[in-house]
Amino acid sequence: MRLAKLLKSSLISIWCVTTSAQLFATEQNRTPAAYFMEQPPADIEPNNIPKGAQDVIVAKVRLDQPVLFLGGRHCEGCTNDILGARLKIVEVRAGSAQIGQELFVHFGQRSEHREEFITYPTTPDQQSREYTVVSYLDGDGKRRLVPFQISKLELEKWQAELLAYDRERRKNNYRE
Repeated sequence: MRLAKLLKSSLISIWCVTTSAQLFATEQNRTPAAYFMEQPPADIEPNNIPKGAQDVIVAKVRLDQPVLFLGGRHCEGCTNDILGARLKIVEVRAGSAQIGQELFVHFGQRSEHREEFITYPTTPDQQSREYTVVSYLDGDGKRRLVPFQISKLELEKWQAELLAYDRERRKNNYRE
């Protein structure tokens, strides 16, 4: 009798863990995405730009300051936006913007469930480069960046660059 109860509770536990793991896997978007493209996309698919987007700008930009985490240490004041950046326009490819114009953009929304699958300039070398971005004005008045799907190989390349920078910092006993 005791063995039967133990077996029953074990099976229920295994079923609960398996079911919750499957739910988590389906809720999380595991498609790697980049908001900052070193090579401009061949063509911008209309389905990449959300419906209702206004004032779409395609531009080559440079970061004016490092990417910001929007949420505070303990996520006080958190919104759906995870990251933000101040960009300076270097070249306008489409849309109404001026060279030298500065924009504050939001990107990486929590509702996309892909926090660890997005790439953005992190290292000093990456932050010094110029990137092509597609931005739009959303219904809430915020300027957002459009994500573009990248390959797993491109994600791994970005992660390797980030890890190499981190190793170098630690080797030199760098502390923030």
